[in-house]
Amino acid sequence: MKERHHLKLADAKAGDMVELDGGFACCKSGVTQLYLAPDGLFFRCDNGRHYLCSQATDGIHCTGVYPATKEAPGQSAAHPTTMLSGSDRTRHSGAVVDAEPSRASHYS
Repeated sequence: MKERHHLKLADAKAGDMVELDGGFACCKSGVTQLYLAPDGLFFRCDNGRHYLCSQATDGIHCTGVYPATKEAPGQSAAHPTTMLSGSDRTRHSGAVVDAEPSRASHYS
């Protein structure tokens, strides 16, 4: 099976569809759209906006975010369902808020 590569921050643009893995505390896994705000690209989450730059801890690859493949019939976009808790820091809506502790350790 071919290894799947994370979305590169430099390749992302508003309107792109991306696939989120199951490691986000602020939203479900699935396909969602990227939007552009004056302070950067984001996807919608329970806190309003989850900025893509917060996922590129190496400055290049967006951990937990993949370029979307074509959606199968009946597959829907990710919808936010849970609130953030824990000790890691993730940027939402221009502020830094607590994020799920497993997000950082999930990819180490």
